[in-house]
Amino acid sequence: MDYKPDEFIALLEEVEHQGGALLNDPCEPSYFNLEQPDASGKLKLRKLSTTGCGNDCRMGVPYQPPEGTTGAAFVAACAVDDNMGDWPRFRHAIKRAKIKRMKDKAKKRRRAPGDK
Repeated sequence: MDYKPDEFIALLEEVEHQGGALLNDPCEPSYFNLEQPDASGKLKLRKLSTTGCGNDCRMGVPYQPPEGTTGAAFVAACAVDDNMGDWPRFRHAIKRAKIKRMKDKAKKRRRAPGDK
């Protein structure tokens, strides 16, 4: 997901409001091996990777830990690769930023020539 600067700031503020934080590492791909059967049924090793946008936009997002466990629970997610702006818990922050941007544009258009 691509963000306008005001949308990214709104997302970050909402993550921080919920107890999360911007992480200090860039989004880089992770590599792993996966065994899958080929057409003959033999297991074949495939090297795969996750996405990695390269931006400094990874965030630690808190979530409710399962019952019976103690301590805080966080997941590291990338705002771009994991499409955080479309997560239900963050969607409203992005929407507010878009609405504010649209109102600001409309306000600028309504000004008479020569107004500052």
